[in-house]
Amino acid sequence: MEMANEKMEDEALRLTGHMERFNITRTSLKFYNKVNVTARYAFPCTLLPSGSAPPLKSLIYQTLAEGLKSQSLLGVVIEDEDTREPRWRRLETIDFDDVVSFVEEDPEGSWDEWILKGHREELDRVDELPLWRVVVASKPLEVATERETGTFKFAVAFFYHHAIGDGLSGAAFHLTFKDALNTLLTSPVESVCNSGVEIQKIPLVHCLEQGTTMPLTIWFLLKKVFTSYIYNPVDTLSWTGPLISASMPRPPCNLKSFDIEPLAVARLVKRCREERTTVTALVTVLTARKLALLYPEYKHFKGTIPFSMRGFSGHGERDMGVFVTNIEQLFCSSPSTPSGYISCRSPTTPKSLGDDFEDSKIGEEDTLLWQSAREMKNKLNTGSASPKNQNVALLAYATDYKKFFLSRLGAGRDHAFEITNIGVVDGSGSGEGASAGGNHEDRESQNVVFDKVSFSGSISLYGSPYTVAVASAKGGCMNVCVRWGVNVVSEREARGFAGWLERELKGHSSDRIGVTKTTEFHPTKSGTKPRKRRLGGT
Repeated sequence: MEMANEKMEDEALRLTGHMERFNITRTSLKFYNKVNVTARYAFPCTLLPSGSAPPLKSLIYQTLAEGLKSQSLLGVVIEDEDTREPRWRRLETIDFDDVVSFVEEDPEGSWDEWILKGHREELDRVDELPLWRVVVASKPLEVATERETGTFKFAVAFFYHHAIGDGLSGAAFHLTFKDALNTLLTSPVESVCNSGVEIQKIPLVHCLEQGTTMPLTIWFLLKKVFTSYIYNPVDTLSWTGPLISASMPRPPCNLKSFDIEPLAVARLVKRCREERTTVTALVTVLTARKLALLYPEYKHFKGTIPFSMRGFSGHGERDMGVFVTNIEQLFCSSPSTPSGYISCRSPTTPKSLGDDFEDSKIGEEDTLLWQSAREMKNKLNTGSASPKNQNVALLAYATDYKKFFLSRLGAGRDHAFEITNIGVVDGSGSGEGASAGGNHEDRESQNVVFDKVSFSGSISLYGSPYTVAVASAKGGCMNVCVRWGVNVVSEREARGFAGWLERELKGHSSDRIGVTKTTEFHPTKSGTKPRKRRLGGT
């Protein structure tokens, strides 16, 4: 092993991939900040380490040190960030005091405030510090122990540069973290707090284009060239928000999230399957419908839905990296739906200007709602069935990402909204990190588990005014996070949309479905084995 490490030390790290360079440039220009995936963990207080050092801090540091052994991108920084050819450089050591912080927050309460604070803090010194930050939220240990009958709960927020991970990479971090923590707790752990750790010399995971070919047909390329450089008329009926601001500092993001409890999630998924659609498809249609109500003077709304390319590139659920592309879909709220569009027409009407909007009328729109959701599911399935003609492959033809981004200032946006879903993340106690020995019940009682996952990201300066991000924990709740850019849409409109979506989803998850049907929402189809293609994960 020592000889292997010495050999790796002499070898240069692989070149940055197209999507990695895209995100490095985007972040360096402050067009984006970072991604976040947070999970809520629980384990018996009896497993906390004993010693003079703070037990939770000691445990977090030891767990991160263990996780670094298998996640190579956690140990790199960026050199030549402002050039066309930025490079990876492996750190020799990491001091966790530089990248890990602890806050006193109730992990069973709302996470919005402290996660939003994490999003707004700049990911700086990318040539010196790791490209990630961890925030650990918990109640004081003595309070947690007394009030939670011997079970200690805490939330770990993983913030990271988009060049080292997509949404599913955040889930990969937590799977690695959970397994490492379970491994540490299989035997008594001493409370020691060594903040410095040496980085092992392990190869970087291959980038997207190294894992798969992404052929582009002549017709696909010609269409892109024609609309980009020759003729692309402005659709005056399309709403995409205000023009992209060139002002500094960049507008920060804002967010509002809500949870759907496990039994309700099960009912939502069941209803989606009965209607031959998916949660992602339904959320997409619902979002388009609501925007049509918020901005009734417009009739066309374009959405973008990222999906994972891991099924084609050979990357697994534990791999970190950027392995995504996107599907675009047009929606129309007019009575007559043009070819290529999906209807987002709704019988719901505004009460009055300044009031919130009525929830959907009972039963009236189910047929059209589910028809649109099925059409959306079919579009997602078709668009994600092959690596051919994927938008991400166009990055190979870009010669100057900086010029591309700066050219967007003052221009219009491409999409009205984005829907991204990382699916179901298995935080149960029966995974690889389960304790060895003893019967199943004993192992379950000793395992670290997580029962809630949230997914969010900074709003891209040139991106969609609204983003809806969905994440679920296996056997736990589903979290829905609505994000918007400050001064891009109004606070009232954005919070009204988030509240409406919550009411709609929870209304459709009630056991009264079939008697009082409102509009509905679902998570992506998930809950059993990972699918070859997974939607979401920007």
